[in-house]
Amino acid sequence: MKPQQLTDQKIKPKKELTARRMLWANYRAMEGGKALRYTKKHYENAKGCTAQAMIKWNKFFPKADQFTEEEITESRQERKKQSQ
Repeated sequence: MKPQQLTDQKIKPKKELTARRMLWANYRAMEGGKALRYTKKHYENAKGCTAQAMIKWNKFFPKADQFTEEEITESRQERKKQSQ
């Protein structure tokens, strides 16, 4: 590619990294025999990490650091407060 052509291309903004995207990126990495790209801490701080998402993490990645029942309950209570 010529340098001039690079400036003519539209640059796509990166998509926001959500809990759902992290979950599927980790799942694809695991299926490919690679290490998980995102840790529990990354996932916990991502947009869209709800109690349901934490349960999915525990189900998909049994060998990874798991969310405790206390963390899941706390997430549910936090979400309930936000919806009021």
